[in-house]
Amino acid sequence: ITTNLINLGDNAGATGDFTMNGGTLNNSFETWIGNFGTGNFTFTGGTINNTIGNIARSTGSTGTVTMSGGTWNNSQLFV
Repeated sequence: ITTNLINLGDNAGATGDFTMNGGTLNNSFETWIGNFGTGNFTFTGGTINNTIGNIARSTGSTGTVTMSGGTWNNSQLFV
């Protein structure tokens, strides 16, 4: 999969869930896991190539990342 933005839980009261079990995800810009809402990211295998990762970076956000395998490559990661 190739994209330029992933946003899980983008607004207050919103919940976004994403599970990746394998393959490759190329994201040319940002990944938000909890952006004013709640984001849940479960990663059990594969590779994510990402520029900027944000986990619960905004006020009032909740972000959960569960990794039991695979690789998440970021140029920058904000928690």
